[in-house]
Amino acid sequence: MKHQVLTLASSLLLLAGCAMGPQAIPAGSGASLALTPEVVSGGYRTQAPASVEPYSQADITHITAMLYTVSAGIEAPVEQHGVPVTRVIPNADLGKPVVFDRLRPDTTYRVKCQAYMVEPALTRLISTDDADSTTDIVVTNDDRPTVGKLKVKLKARPFSGEGSFDLDVKDGKLLGGGSETLTDKGAAN
Repeated sequence: MKHQVLTLASSLLLLAGCAMGPQAIPAGSGASLALTPEVVSGGYRTQAPASVEPYSQADITHITAMLYTVSAGIEAPVEQHGVPVTRVIPNADLGKPVVFDRLRPDTTYRVKCQAYMVEPALTRLISTDDADSTTDIVVTNDDRPTVGKLKVKLKARPFSGEGSFDLDVKDGKLLGGGSETLTDKGAAN
């Protein structure tokens, strides 16, 4: 009986140690940053035709997150081994934190995101290239990762359409016709 209780207690301690995840960072290896993507859909909805919908998280094939430092308003790309630090996040992982580690504490970092949609023979940028897809965060001198949201704002979906209406002229007066149509011609971009 004593042996079973000891085995159970050891198993629970082992499980608790495994659940630590990204908090268990070896001392002296630098600070870390854990950001969870937060996607904001693009705009432009129409009432007719209903087939024109804004870009959404479902349209994203992957997001590229690029890391920069910011000092006195000037940003500089962070490099490890001479290569800029980037993370490519597939759509299936958008709900999971993106971790950047081995960072300098007490430093302001900027993460710029670009969301892409891959179609046959075409990779299309579908996120904005401004502050709406940029996250600034200060990494402190702490043994736990700094946590935040990774902002990604999707562009408005381009729309191409055609409209027509009828006009009637009666007794020299211009009258509105009885029908209007709006058809989606498919967006070129």
